[in-house]
Amino acid sequence: MRLFICYISAIFLFSCTTVDLIDPSGINVHIDADDIRFAAFGDYGDGSNNEAKVAELVHSLSPDFVITLGDNNYPNGSTYTLNEHIGKFYCDYIYNFDASIEQQCKGQAFEERLNRFFPSLGNHDYENTTNRIPYLNYFTLPGNEIYYDFIWGPVHFYAIDSNYDLESQRIWLTKKIAEAVEPFNVVFFHHPPYSSGNHGNNVRMQWDFEGVDLVLNGHDHIYERNISITKPLPVYIISGLGGKSKRLCYKNSKNQNTFNSICYDENYGTLIVEASQDVMDIKFISVENEMIDHYIIEK
Repeated sequence: MRLFICYISAIFLFSCTTVDLIDPSGINVHIDADDIRFAAFGDYGDGSNNEAKVAELVHSLSPDFVITLGDNNYPNGSTYTLNEHIGKFYCDYIYNFDASIEQQCKGQAFEERLNRFFPSLGNHDYENTTNRIPYLNYFTLPGNEIYYDFIWGPVHFYAIDSNYDLESQRIWLTKKIAEAVEPFNVVFFHHPPYSSGNHGNNVRMQWDFEGVDLVLNGHDHIYERNISITKPLPVYIISGLGGKSKRLCYKNSKNQNTFNSICYDENYGTLIVEASQDVMDIKFISVENEMIDHYIIEK
């Protein structure tokens, strides 16, 4: 499959180049560890000073790895902004050995030959692209790189593409969860099933999530933690304050009678999660290094 990139020069000559889709590398990520620390955020990749502040915070928290919750590359997922919107801030975590030479990260992850950056697709990663080719060619991820799973220590992670092809992914996820033996299961994708932000609920993503401990999302540029009044797991968290912009929590959320919720919209920040065999310790930290929320899931 090819992506056609076209431009008009200063002398009005129209030309196109083609970019072939790089086949998935087929890597499998299964890292043994007694305990782990990871950061999770979305809606970040615009190259702004606010993104830089969140990236500085993330680095200062020293996570073992990072997962992202979509919208990695604003405004339209372009090949030409990948380095400036992602690599400039997070190359130390990205080992993209099969990317083009000019887009390969040469930071700490490259030296270790170990990828520590696991994104999921947002709507802006699709816009004005052909079949997500810039995103897929930049990152080196497990499976088909669109939806995939990996294991790090006591946690099994599952990345979903919440833009398209949902039914086949739901079937895939249900099967994977049933086979998992790790203490914790974490699912992450862009569009939140439940949200008090301006985008609101995404009914198409209100899956059963049986056996899942934590569902992480972006899309709404807020922080929100939702826990069903009748079912304690999974915990639903939106961490969409990665740097692009801030939006508002709405007090009249349609979820207020079915969830115990906390919602925050004042500053950028990241989720930071520490997990062992028995406990998952979850915090949201603002760029002012203030702990906004703290929640613990115990086995």
